[in-house]
Amino acid sequence: MVDIPIRCFAVSAVLLRVIDGEAEVLLLRRNHTLVGEWCQIAGGIEEGEKAGRRRCAR
Repeated sequence: MVDIPIRCFAVSAVLLRVIDGEAEVLLLRRNHTLVGEWCQIAGGIEEGEKAGRRRCAR
């Protein structure tokens, strides 16, 4: 496998599951900025961190 350079400064994820035929989504309630708003899982890369590829385990 050839490495492809990744230039990434932020990441966002949406987690879904189906229970008894009903779809559910995981949302987080913000408490630092946009207090009380609901949003998907998201974040940024801080100084000294590196972006990487990861596979989710089931």
